[in-house]
Order: sequence, then C-alpha cells, then structure tokens
Amino acid sequence: MKTALVLEGGGMRGAYTCGTIDFFLDHKIQFDGVIGVSAGACHATSLISEQRGRAIRIGAHYLVDKRSFSFKSLIQTGDLFNAQFIYDEIPNVIDPFDYKTFNNSKTRMYCVCFDCETGKTLYVPIPHIQENMEYIRASASLPIVSKIVEYDGHKMLDGGLGDSIPFEFMKEKGYDKIVVVSTKPKGYRKTSNKLMPMIETMYKDYPYVIDALKNRHFRYNEEVEKMEQWEQEGKLFVIYPSDTHDVGRLEQDPVKLERLYETGYQDMEALKDALYAYLNA
Repeated sequence: MKTALVLEGGGMRGAYTCGTIDFFLDHKIQFDGVIGVSAGACHATSLISEQRGRAIRIGAHYLVDKRSFSFKSLIQTGDLFNAQFIYDEIPNVIDPFDYKTFNNSKTRMYCVCFDCETGKTLYVPIPHIQENMEYIRASASLPIVSKIVEYDGHKMLDGGLGDSIPFEFMKEKGYDKIVVVSTKPKGYRKTSNKLMPMIETMYKDYPYVIDALKNRHFRYNEEVEKMEQWEQEGKLFVIYPSDTHDVGRLEQDPVKLERLYETGYQDMEALKDALYAYLNA
C-alpha cells in the first residue's frame, strides 16, 4: 500500500500546512509520495528534509521580512517576493536547508506548475532539489504579483492555475491512501476573480493564463466537490482548518500566522486517531 500527501496552496495561509507538517514529523508519519501546489510545494520540502519548525520559520518570520516581501520590489522588479533572497540566501545562508536528507529521502516529491504558453498543467518530479528549485519557485509564483518564471523551455506561473488540489493525479500514479491538507475551511467555494480587467491587460500575450484565471473558480469548485465526494466514500482523508484566523493570501502579521500554525497542529492532534484508522485500514 502506497500513501500520498497532497498540500494545497494558498499563499500565507500555508501557515496552517506548516502546523500539520510538524505534527507529521513529531509523530513520524511518513508518506511514499508528496505533491505540493504553490506554497504547498515550498512547505513540502521542509517535510521531506525532516526539518521540524523550518516551514513556519520561513512562513511567519522570513517571508514577512522586507527583504522577502515589499511593494518596492514589485514596482522595481515586477516581483512582490525577492526570489534571490527566498530561494538562495535563506536556504543556503540564513536557515540552511538539509539538501542531503531531502535528496536521500525515499519519499517521492512532485510540484505543480502552470505552463503559460500551452495552458498545460505540469506535474514535475523533484528528485534533487538543487536541480529543480526553479520549478518550485514557478509553482509558488502568484499571478499579478510575480513574474513569469522561464526555465527548461517553459514559461510558468502558480500551479493552482492548473490543478489546485491534485489528488486525482496521485491516484493515477498508484497511491492507495491519499491525505489532503486544505488551506480553506470545509464547504469553501471560490468566487469569480474581480481583477479580470487588469489580468486581461497584464497577460494579453498569454491567453491561456487569462482563461485559467477567468474560469478558475469553476474548475476549483468542481475539484472540491469531487474531493468531498471521494472523502465521503473513504477514498481520501481531508484535513480542513477549524479556524482560518482571517489570514489572507498575502498576510504579513506574524502573530496571526503563528496562530494559524498552532491551529494546524491542534487540528492534527484532534484528528490523529481518525488519520491512523484511515491509513491502516
């Protein structure tokens, strides 16, 4: 039996995911495969490298640092987030990433990216993180506030444009037991994007991006409905935030982020027996 973990994106709402990750590490709950979308891809790396506390340190402390996040950077570079600081200086100098443990892990990781030129969803294996960091960066590159990432013949943005919760992909890859960490409360449904006029101007050369953002709420809600159906049928185990603490996608309040992290950990404590029962059935 093969187990899989699916980590939804959601920007800074991923602080909730950080709490679940530390619970998994504390209780030595391991998965054969992990797939992350956007922020979920970033947090997945700390799980596989077995660095407890690292995901929330990055999320609640370094990502709210002006060196990481500033509107000045957005105006000057087209990126709200400083990629060099986040993907180079933090993991290599400030808060060293355990590349050896990640690269030697038996857990297979994938991240999801959206190809802006073809409209295809890319499910990218990440066997060695140094060689694939640009895919993780692309997966977490939010439309409007991030530049398109050009790498390996692709022009890419946030994986959520193509597949926000890729549980079906993991099922197709042969995983029998699938655990999903949602960053949205149970019953959440996405609404239409109010920024379409700006999006149509910004991405006039990328019609697939415009279409993906215009119709994302339809696709997302269909995916959630299928996820809920699979959950009822016992095909999935889904973890939802019991409280979102009004944390937004670009939240910069470290107190709120820490609170959401604690909620993630506490929710897992409450769900522990049910999770074990699902994984061992």
